[in-house]
Amino acid sequence: LSTNTILKFLTARKFNVQRAVDLYISHQETRRKENLLEIDPWNPHIRKELLSEKLTVLPTRDKDGSGILLFTARQHQPSLTNHSYVLQGLVVQLDAALESPETQKNGIVFIYDMTGSKFANFDYELNIKILKMLRGSYPARLKKVLIVTAPLWFKAPFKVLRVFILEKLRDRVHILNADELVTHLPLTSIPIQLGGYLRHNHQEWLTKCLLISSSQSSTSSLLLSSYHRHNNNNNNNNNNNNNNSNSSTSSSTNATAAKHFSTTTSSSTAVTSLKNDDLTVVNYDCGKNGLTAVELQKHFDTVGVHGLEAEYNIIRSDPVIGSIHKFKMKVNQGKNRYSDVVCLDRTRVPIQLRLSDDDDGRYVNNEDDDNDEDDDRSPYADFWQMVWEQKVMVVVMTTKLMERGRTKCGQYWPKDDSTIDTHNSLAVINCGSVTSGDLVTTTLLLQNVKTSESREIKHIHFLGWPDYGVPTSAESFLELMFYVRQVQATMCIINGCYGDGWNVAEPPIVVHCSAGIGRSGTYIAIDIMTQALKHSNKVNVMEVIRKIRSQRALSIQMSDQYAFCYKALLCYAKKVGLLR
Repeated sequence: LSTNTILKFLTARKFNVQRAVDLYISHQETRRKENLLEIDPWNPHIRKELLSEKLTVLPTRDKDGSGILLFTARQHQPSLTNHSYVLQGLVVQLDAALESPETQKNGIVFIYDMTGSKFANFDYELNIKILKMLRGSYPARLKKVLIVTAPLWFKAPFKVLRVFILEKLRDRVHILNADELVTHLPLTSIPIQLGGYLRHNHQEWLTKCLLISSSQSSTSSLLLSSYHRHNNNNNNNNNNNNNNSNSSTSSSTNATAAKHFSTTTSSSTAVTSLKNDDLTVVNYDCGKNGLTAVELQKHFDTVGVHGLEAEYNIIRSDPVIGSIHKFKMKVNQGKNRYSDVVCLDRTRVPIQLRLSDDDDGRYVNNEDDDNDEDDDRSPYADFWQMVWEQKVMVVVMTTKLMERGRTKCGQYWPKDDSTIDTHNSLAVINCGSVTSGDLVTTTLLLQNVKTSESREIKHIHFLGWPDYGVPTSAESFLELMFYVRQVQATMCIINGCYGDGWNVAEPPIVVHCSAGIGRSGTYIAIDIMTQALKHSNKVNVMEVIRKIRSQRALSIQMSDQYAFCYKALLCYAKKVGLLR
């Protein structure tokens, strides 16, 4: 165990070693029993719990320095979730709260706010699990329990709940009205809705939780010092506006439904066509007829390089299916860097109010995540207009500007700190960069000069991927992928992109290289398949790549890139414990 972990358990038991060991054993058993050993805060079910604000940790303390955990009962709908997801959301926040030595030392006050709640919100078994965990299975000393505005029907179950509170704590359980909280907490530590002065920003707290969660994971080395989803209402409004204009911006701008394995969703792209059937992307199942991590390893070892090359050649022989009318229009020819890399009409990303009808971005669809990516190259003005219209906040660039003496990508963003590029009505401002190994993260401010609206963009430039090649190691690629996910999630929380309930959509991530098919396609394929492998422990590599190529023609250019997908998947499986 780390020194920090040891100190948490020792502090919780006043440095009595045997009691601390017993607590640790109980803690691990509870984590195993309640599926809390590996928690992914970006899992849509857990993310829903985190965003519901039913559980939160306040940024203030009581007069003794105890942290404050608030459970808002009216936000809990037992029929729409399960105990595992709620507990995982709780543990993500408790783990973050316990990074504070002050909380370790002074413990936690638990406020159970029943204001406005009904019997349907009451979850007897969940409450017992939480109390049991806080009582003797978590290194957080439970100092007192404050039950606020309890309805009359609560008296009977409360008598049972008291049994699960340690004898010495029973006198510290108080049922009170909101106006009586001031006898236990200073007004500055009581939320406004409970009669205090505190304006608690739950999204800021979640951002902190994500940062701490990331630093505790294998991606901690990627947390750069400067620094990982567009709501439905905005999407619907955009669609309505589009219908009233002459432009052909499609409903492909709608991102995803929030569930994993839902209709057409993706870590690469979610396209939910509500208005334009032509842009509906075919559904597919990443895990159908797929292999487990162990089977993938066996297959990789058995067929070897030549066998994987044969697989790739089968995929490569598939014909490109779909019309390319917009790609062939004369007005768009000058925007296409490579004349043999075609743009499919079905999955192109049109932009509004343009002189031409093509931006060579491509939607790529996946069923295993609710995060979107556009596969894109960069005609400057159209590129930034697409970024603006799609509400993009993260751009991933996997090519250098120059490679082997040839221009591979234009300098489409301001090169130097504090400089500005202007493209029609959009201004792009360089706010500074941070370099860490092969990663350069630049903060850009994209401003619409007509409306004065602005949005922060994170430009992540990965320098460790040669043209017509693969990264030096699967490990370095996974670090990039984890970092991009982390930045996207953090940017979404900071900008309030999450909606309520299941109908959560998030803006796409833009991924580009030079041609937009080799490195971009490989990145997207691995991103999709790692999430499929994690959530279903099965993935069909050939099927996924075939589907990607049906949406972004010619994706994954070489057999080496195809083999690298296997290597990255196996490396990922070892990281998350699916392989030894």
